[in-house]
Amino acid sequence: MSVTGLTAIIVLVAAALLGVVLYGLHRGRLSRGGALAAAILILAAASVILVYPSILTTTHMS
Repeated sequence: MSVTGLTAIIVLVAAALLGVVLYGLHRGRLSRGGALAAAILILAAASVILVYPSILTTTHMS
């Protein structure tokens, strides 16, 4: 799978999860603090998933 396709999938999944968090906040099922913590966790996980594979696939010339 190409890097562009993988990035698009990660961004779409993170956006869907953030949408679920915002929906739960709007419906009153999540507190504001819980929604903020969940959003930060989702964004942090997406960032790590995007950065870590690129670190693994780079080749370093010694």
